[in-house]
Amino acid sequence: MSSPRDEHVDATLRRLAGDETPTDIELAVARSKLDAAILGEQSKRPRTSHYRRPIVAAAMAAIIAVVAGGVLFARPSPLAAALADYAAIVLHTDPLEPAEGEFVLQESEVVALAVVEGSELPAPGDASISYLLVEERAIWVGADGAIEVTTTPTEVRFFSEDAADAYEAANLAELDEIGITRTVRQQGQPLLEAPVDRALFDPEGLERFLREQSRLGGSSLPEDVILYQQLATLLSDPQSQPEIRAAAVLALESVRGIELVESTETRITVALDYTDLAPLRHTLELDVASAQLAANTTQLLEGIEDLGVPASTIISQTTYQPRIITTIGPPSS
Repeated sequence: MSSPRDEHVDATLRRLAGDETPTDIELAVARSKLDAAILGEQSKRPRTSHYRRPIVAAAMAAIIAVVAGGVLFARPSPLAAALADYAAIVLHTDPLEPAEGEFVLQESEVVALAVVEGSELPAPGDASISYLLVEERAIWVGADGAIEVTTTPTEVRFFSEDAADAYEAANLAELDEIGITRTVRQQGQPLLEAPVDRALFDPEGLERFLREQSRLGGSSLPEDVILYQQLATLLSDPQSQPEIRAAAVLALESVRGIELVESTETRITVALDYTDLAPLRHTLELDVASAQLAANTTQLLEGIEDLGVPASTIISQTTYQPRIITTIGPPSS
């Protein structure tokens, strides 16, 4: 049986084609390696908590000023203007840097497609069933860089009564561990000692770096799709500093095919359509008040007939609560 392991649906779809789906730990390690590479690839000097930030902020502000200046003279697209305005807001937010005994807390709800092959159901010849599994997730990041993730499957949503009956008959709620909280702990890179390089706060430099990394991955997806997914990862990462998130926001404009769905005083939404075994629409919702990613969604543009999944179904969605600093630690603390 497959189960949702990440906010991106691509791994789930590949599993439907017979490829292996990475585990939570593998995904976490991959994310940490990406962050470590972005933060440390071109600089080995540690930064102090506050010494270099004014310099970096000034450099990034200059970049945004150039973009904003272009808005006045070149009348760029609404997408460019919206991203430039949002990047300026992100840049001027204070970084979340927990002191000793404090944690950055990121809470979210994850909804993702799960599939059970017919061979895994009780009766011979049973057809495969699909459903949406809802999960509550919390990520704590300590001042020492330690990361703890708790996940609790809470609900199952079916596409048909037949699927619900088959699910119950196979006692799949027990296998999905509905109501059971699991914890994964790993040692990440310390937030307060992460090496930085001003060049990486240049959106063009960040874009070039990520495109180079995507070419080394061997993925069959178009390079711009991989870039979009990498930028989404940076925007959702509770360890990403404002400068990096601001650069990631500006770099979104370089993704071919991206479009502006909504731009209001409270929310900016962008989307990218692509095909990964099925036609998909991947949407990012950026919250203005918190200057953080609010939702990461993947929706089917066409149905998957064999699995009974109708068109327009949201098959992967992570909805984020604003990250906060808290003294209430993870369950194991």
